[in-house]
Amino acid sequence: MRNLRSLCGLSLACLIVSASSALPVAAQTGLDEPHSPQLIEVHKLTEKAMRHYRSGDIEAAVGTFEIASAKTREHFGTDHLKFAKSLNNLALVYDISGNLERSEELYRQALAIVRRKGATDPKQLADLHNNLAAVVLQQCRVADARALYRRALSLSEATLGPHHADTAVVRSNVERLDRYLGAPSRATAGEAASVGQLLQRCVS
Repeated sequence: MRNLRSLCGLSLACLIVSASSALPVAAQTGLDEPHSPQLIEVHKLTEKAMRHYRSGDIEAAVGTFEIASAKTREHFGTDHLKFAKSLNNLALVYDISGNLERSEELYRQALAIVRRKGATDPKQLADLHNNLAAVVLQQCRVADARALYRRALSLSEATLGPHHADTAVVRSNVERLDRYLGAPSRATAGEAASVGQLLQRCVS
């Protein structure tokens, strides 16, 4: 599923069901085999959490994603891209629940992992910058959010190309924020509703 947070909406179809990145060669243990018990367990927990999420039971989704993340850490360790993806999922549902501080903490933990392995999955690095930017913006740290969105766009263009659908999501986020900050009167109704409400809350 898509794992990019859009600036213009709070309805997120952004959760990651599974990961395909491999363990480092020196640490190959068979855990990444498609039918390994460890991957099956994590996958089932993630699917269960997503069912809670889709039904609107965010509290249950958070709890189940917590378990899925703990199991991912147990099976793959704290420095694996699968664990980073589980942290992204957990951060997204904490964002929806309104716990922005916890969401940001989890995104930054995931970023630290992916930065160390950025050459392995630069797309994930771009996605995390984008999602973190949305949480930072909600906390009224507009300059920080703008920088994160721009970094996400640069990474996405370099990794996926300028015309990829995911790059378009990130570019839209950058353009909406820049346009509103630069000339609010020229922002569309949708931009005014999404960005404007956030920024009005920041100065109220």
